This record gives sequence, C-alpha cells and structure tokens, in this order.
Amino acid sequence: QLFALQLINMMAREARVERGWDAEFRLVAIPDEAFRDAPDEMFDHDYMIGLEELGRAMGADPSSWTSEIPSAFWEQ
Repeated sequence: QLFALQLINMMAREARVERGWDAEFRLVAIPDEAFRDAPDEMFDHDYMIGLEELGRAMGADPSSWTSEIPSAFWEQ
C-alpha cells in the first residue's frame, strides 16, 4: 500500500506541475494508540464502528493531515 500512496502522491504532483490543476496529496492514519484496546475477537462490530468514526473525525480535521508517506521500515 505504501507504493500505491507514493504513486498517488506523484499523480497529484504531476497534475499540479504539468497540468496546472489544483491537486494536493493528504494522508490521515488512525494512530497506533487506537489499537491498544483492540478486542481479541476476529471482528468486533462496535470496535470497527469506533475506528470508522475516529477516521472520519480525523479526516475532517486539517490538523490531522500529513503529506508525508510513512516508511516501510519499523522504527526501533
């Protein structure tokens, strides 16, 4: 998925630079802390709804946005 994010970022840049379109790349990711209390079950409907609501709230808040694509390597 990181490759796909890089591709989308390059497409937005090309649209902006080469074609003069108003295009931007912004990324929002649910923070790791949200998964600390994850249920042990394979699928928990209420937990998934909570993650979806968190994602929507973060997406609506420009301070949650970033244009930096995360590294494929784990931080030590």
